[in-house]
Amino acid sequence: MVSVASPVSTDQFRKGIGLLTARGFSVDFDPTLLACDHPYLAAPDAARRADLVGAFDDPQIDAVICARGGYGSMRLLDGLDIGRLAEARKPFVGFSDITALHLALNGRGLATFHGPGITSLPRASDPERATDELLMLLQGRIPRRLVLQGQPGVKGQTGGILVGGNLSLLAACLPTGRVQLPRRCVLLIEEVNEPLYRIDRMLTQLLLGGHLDEVTGFALGSFTGCGVDEKGAPLSPVQVALERLAPCRVPVVAGLPVGHGESDQVVPLGVEVELDGSAGTLAILWPQGA
Repeated sequence: MVSVASPVSTDQFRKGIGLLTARGFSVDFDPTLLACDHPYLAAPDAARRADLVGAFDDPQIDAVICARGGYGSMRLLDGLDIGRLAEARKPFVGFSDITALHLALNGRGLATFHGPGITSLPRASDPERATDELLMLLQGRIPRRLVLQGQPGVKGQTGGILVGGNLSLLAACLPTGRVQLPRRCVLLIEEVNEPLYRIDRMLTQLLLGGHLDEVTGFALGSFTGCGVDEKGAPLSPVQVALERLAPCRVPVVAGLPVGHGESDQVVPLGVEVELDGSAGTLAILWPQGA
């Protein structure tokens, strides 16, 4: 368990650890990263970076799961040897702020998992089911074709490498040039607690910067708590996203159970997918031998 972003709730962290150990798994983590008094980081950059690298380097560690998101993972990209982490070929799990690390690792050819951090597991609508689902995927017990059902957005079928995650992190990371979207990719987008105008602004920034030019399709996940302060607003967050992405003229699926909701599913990133905007489905093609 690595702490690469914000401080954790010790109570929620211990509950999450308990869900794993109850199933017979051994869990390793640095307890000093649970006691930092920084207002919004789990520890200084060097300590969080060392925690991440150490987990990938340790031959006794089989999988790396983030304690939580929040803020801070983007700061680790400065001075982080992403190639070294990717070469370890270990499953890596996180979401939200962890999108920065997903983008970097997927860019080096490592498939990762967009899924709950340790503190998120106890808050799931069904913590036992969420834990079993996560462990099933980490052990390689994943269907060769995993289909997620959403809602039709923009008609058409397409394919590509699934990448992405949180919209705020996409808008923050891609303009830096430190991470890039691969050519012929399907972009996953989800968000939490953002007003409609900020969703519009972030998508507009990505469009104007040319960062979406090579995207073959969009997989829209949950927009939890978004737009709730826009009283009387005629559009939903999904409608805003569809309107802003319309110039791309590619298929879009909306309403996928991926993001910050209590029942959201674990999704592999950096793997081939098939997107059907007419049927509202995202089919994940897990590679043979993975």
